[in-house]
Amino acid sequence: MFAWIFRLGRLMGFWLCLSMVLVMVLGGSTIFRHQLRSGEARLEALETKEEELRAGMDRLAMEWSRLNQPAQLADLARRHLDLRPIPISPPAEFVEVLAPAPLPGGAGR
Repeated sequence: MFAWIFRLGRLMGFWLCLSMVLVMVLGGSTIFRHQLRSGEARLEALETKEEELRAGMDRLAMEWSRLNQPAQLADLARRHLDLRPIPISPPAEFVEVLAPAPLPGGAGR
């Protein structure tokens, strides 16, 4: 007599479980899509920054190669540095090297 009630209860339980699984799958896929889109946006921003940095590195490399030419470096050194050869003094004698240095102010007499 009450068999139809049990069948109806089982059928409702089945549909309830099925709808819960469906909600979990759809909710999970929505969350996954959102995370995927935000990850793609971050990746795009990083790629843009990488392109800017590479362009800057290329500009620096070109500037370095332009400034690092030997003829230009020699010209700059000649114009801006007062370079002269170091005068060579005659070699010191061995006794002079070992002699104690005089104290400043004539102390120690």
